[in-house]
Amino acid sequence: MIIREAIEGDIPAISDVARRTYAETFGDGLTTEQLTSVLKSTRSETYFKTAMDRGMILVALDNSQLVGYIQISDVGYRVEGVDVSECDQAIHSIYVDSDHQGRGVGRALMDAAFKHPRIREAEKVFIDVYEENTRALEFYKRYGFKSVGKVDVVIDGQVIGYDLVLMRHSV
Repeated sequence: MIIREAIEGDIPAISDVARRTYAETFGDGLTTEQLTSVLKSTRSETYFKTAMDRGMILVALDNSQLVGYIQISDVGYRVEGVDVSECDQAIHSIYVDSDHQGRGVGRALMDAAFKHPRIREAEKVFIDVYEENTRALEFYKRYGFKSVGKVDVVIDGQVIGYDLVLMRHSV
């Protein structure tokens, strides 16, 4: 498996993994309209082109096939009672193709992210996660993340729930 920074040519495959994985994981809890909106606004090729300009994406390749990615960006939310500085970073998402889950892809992506200067030089690292996604919560806890609050999940201007916000100190 190879982990490297994403290039523009990776965008269609990143979008494909993101769309399929999100729909498999959360599609049953959303209306068709909500799912369509989320996939267009935060999992489309257009979205990832902008995301690469504003942050960083690492990809995991298995035999030249893109099987996962991790997206890192500035923290885009506020959590009551938690000081977020300009140098703090957020893991915006980490997705692994369902056929490759349980094979160490997520761990390899997370390890590579924490070695990258963008995360290594941050004082704090944040990630938000659906509170019922116990597999992800356990994974993040192994990396030292602790719950520090909640953030609304908004689709088409409507709050549909919330995610837990987890934080860890980078050093």
